[in-house]
Amino acid sequence: LNTLMGHSMPMSIIRINKTGQIQAEHQIHERPIYSFKILEDIIYTASYDRSVKVVDAISGDVLNTLMGHTWGVYTLVVSEDHNLICTGSGDHTIRFWDKQTFECLNIIEGLFDIRAMIIHENLLYSTDYGSGKVKVLKYE
Repeated sequence: LNTLMGHSMPMSIIRINKTGQIQAEHQIHERPIYSFKILEDIIYTASYDRSVKVVDAISGDVLNTLMGHTWGVYTLVVSEDHNLICTGSGDHTIRFWDKQTFECLNIIEGLFDIRAMIIHENLLYSTDYGSGKVKVLKYE
């Protein structure tokens, strides 16, 4: 494990090459990245710029951009079957995205700032900045 130190600006993306080394790369978001997940050769990034980027981990190319949140995206998870991307935002919503088409399938509104999420066995656990509670949502 390596820690990159000395950056004067927030890190905008990382790329992992086949030998497992981490390299700093070019900026893909306009604002800082709050969360990222790596699955196979794909990196998913959630940013304060209100977007989620789907990035090829080898080339660094942006494959898709998920737009729709009206505030920064603080967290994201990918379902265990790898078919669903869930994003949580300061706009008090959780969005569910199809991983193949990148379409927004559902929006849950009326929450606080979503700060962390995990998925386990078709249940989405989320926590927020305001309530101090963990919400459990079942998804199909």
